Amino acid sequence: MAEGRVLVELMPHLRALRPELCRGTGWDSTPMYAYGGLGAAAGLRHLCLVGRADAGEAEAPASLARELGSWIAAPVRVDVRALTAVLGRALRYLDAERAAGECKAKYTEDYRAHKARALGACTGRLRASEQRGVGGTGDAARR
Repeated sequence: MAEGRVLVELMPHLRALRPELCRGTGWDSTPMYAYGGLGAAAGLRHLCLVGRADAGEAEAPASLARELGSWIAAPVRVDVRALTAVLGRALRYLDAERAAGECKAKYTEDYRAHKARALGACTGRLRASEQRGVGGTGDAARR
């Protein structure tokens, strides 16, 4: 997964193609089409937001042929509240990902420090036992 990045897709209002190009508002809900597929290939989390209908669009019948030929260049009329919500979700995800990375880095740092202390203590005990003749590979161990 590409850390520190998300893809927020803004789609024009489409009645015929929407079920295929932007299947929902959840994370990675459209992994096989348009930008969701590109995001999946690049390892990016993806959110899709469908724009509002124009006043004339509500009355026109849905036309798959028309939408196929025009969706990529169609204007996007975004509901500002919906956009704010989607961007908020994306930012919260990125904040959580950053915090998880910091936690992992701290855990790794703590683990390495603990491992070094434990190894040092173990090595010290091994040397002491060899000197006392308890185990080890030296002459004292063979007695």
